[in-house]
Amino acid sequence: MQFSTTACRIPPWQIGDADVLQSLWADDLEVDVPKMPAMSKTEVMAFARSGRMKFLRYATSDINIRVYGDAAVVTGRLQRTRTLNGQDLSDDWRFTKVYTRHAQTWRVVSFHASEAARGPHSTLFRAFPVPVCRVHSMTGPRPVSRPQPQ
Repeated sequence: MQFSTTACRIPPWQIGDADVLQSLWADDLEVDVPKMPAMSKTEVMAFARSGRMKFLRYATSDINIRVYGDAAVVTGRLQRTRTLNGQDLSDDWRFTKVYTRHAQTWRVVSFHASEAARGPHSTLFRAFPVPVCRVHSMTGPRPVSRPQPQ
């Protein structure tokens, strides 16, 4: 069974489906995002079900998928706008998701995000076309590196 490109689809949290998230996340999930303590699956699910946060915009880009047997690493950029406790907030993050496969099912075991780079060099590679989603198998072609400016 190959890794699915679910990372390139509309995420369930955008449409508020906590039950789908429950099935996508491994029991030992760890989530590390800016300005929040590290959270377990139980903590993230309680937050998702609380209804305290609603997404107004949720867009991923620069997606890169690498598969290593029964593990996969997905990296990319996440730009979102959300309402939290009645206040509108915007995030611009780079993220890494780690998936593992058990019984032919892929589940997220780790989600880490950090603030995206800002400033004059943060758009250095924007002049080069970047596919929306690429899947790489370590038994097949190697990931394509971005061209370096001269």
